[in-house]
Amino acid sequence: MKHLASASLMILCATTAVAAPPSGFESRVEGLRKEIGVPGLGLAIVENDKVTLARGFGVKRLGSPERVDADTIFPTGSTGKAFTVAALGILVDEGKIGWDDKVIDHLPGFQMYDPWVTREMTIRDLLVHRSGLGLGAGDLLFVPRTNLSRAESVRRLRYIKPATSFRSAYAYDQPHARMNGGLRGVGDQSVLDERDNLGSNASPAGGLAVSANDMARWLMIQLDGGALPNNGGRLFSQAAHDQMWTPLVLQPVAPRSGAMAATQPMFNTYALGWDVRDYRGTKIVWHGGAVFGFLTAVVLIPEKHVGFSIEINSEDGAIIIGLMYELLDHYLGLPKDSWPEKITAEGQKRVQEALKAYQSGTAKPANIGPSLPLDHYVGTYADPWYGNIEIAQANGALTIDFKSTPRMGGKLEHWQYDSFVTRFDDKTIEPAYVTFGLNADGKVERITMKAVSPLADFSYDYHDLSFTPVAQKSK
Repeated sequence: MKHLASASLMILCATTAVAAPPSGFESRVEGLRKEIGVPGLGLAIVENDKVTLARGFGVKRLGSPERVDADTIFPTGSTGKAFTVAALGILVDEGKIGWDDKVIDHLPGFQMYDPWVTREMTIRDLLVHRSGLGLGAGDLLFVPRTNLSRAESVRRLRYIKPATSFRSAYAYDQPHARMNGGLRGVGDQSVLDERDNLGSNASPAGGLAVSANDMARWLMIQLDGGALPNNGGRLFSQAAHDQMWTPLVLQPVAPRSGAMAATQPMFNTYALGWDVRDYRGTKIVWHGGAVFGFLTAVVLIPEKHVGFSIEINSEDGAIIIGLMYELLDHYLGLPKDSWPEKITAEGQKRVQEALKAYQSGTAKPANIGPSLPLDHYVGTYADPWYGNIEIAQANGALTIDFKSTPRMGGKLEHWQYDSFVTRFDDKTIEPAYVTFGLNADGKVERITMKAVSPLADFSYDYHDLSFTPVAQKSK
């Protein structure tokens, strides 16, 4: 009996040790933050309905002494989809909607490119990225900012051509940053305007700003199936919660090799606003989020009743994913590894390869063109879903103005043939190649675009645009 009691005590101690954050973890986070160059970070960890860590690291703004703490809010991007799903779950509990209600029964004006898809699209379909739209399709309706209402943005969906058939494939569709190294993500940190009106018409998909303390409560609610902390009742029912975590769409699993081979999942799926996959054989429920200048990860380990969130006010994703893997290894009892360092090295390699490709591709443009006098390119051009751009001439050069996007304009610098490069006044906007297509009469009949950077965020879906001249009204 004495030996049994001793063994039980050893097991209890071992369990307790694993059920706390790693020893020296806060110092580890602070050291990584400084080494990688992240200005500020918010972190929350909950274990068995207890908040074991909620605090901030670093500063709110470069050059400012104001510290990040547990109540500092961070824009959290697409992690907010789960909040929207929870709000819908409350409406389901109240009998006001059903997950499989047709969208047009609640929004009669809703319309997709294909009439059949319009008729069949359900609320559940909206939440799992199986509409048939391509990756990032239509994101320029709110990225980097917009003057369109939410209703107008939804109306314009009908003009976006699908990339796949309905329900056949998954495609995701919905600060500080390094700006001075040739490509975004290379160089020194620059301060962005956190009060800029970024994508306000897309707030339900990614417009929430949340603190570490807020995240801690959210993690407990999710782990407890909708129950509020401290026996405070329920936010949503267990039945609604079960729907939220039920996988619906398979996501491709790309092979991972070398240092990252151990992180390759056996399955990867999407549920209602959550990614559900395994990490080294254990099911995890998680989601990442990005708003220009901010990154977030929210991670749940249901079988351990553990959850954590990591938020940063820069675009240095290596610290987010690296700490995520470190915490997963810790709570799953796996050997410790130097994931942030490995991911940083992998990221730097990828950036250098992209920078090399960019420099090689832009080194020797053909010394040909433009085909027409500059004033022959001037005019208003329209894309079916985006709306209008204005090509004008000033001081001997062409300019471009995206009319649905405030402050998205600047000079067009000749590149080669009838292609130009945008030099946006707002340097945080990804540059684009702008190519004018001419008809047999030598007149502009279309404008197409593509991002200059091979690392450009998929939300800059320039390649989906096709502008044609707007006919001038007769006087």
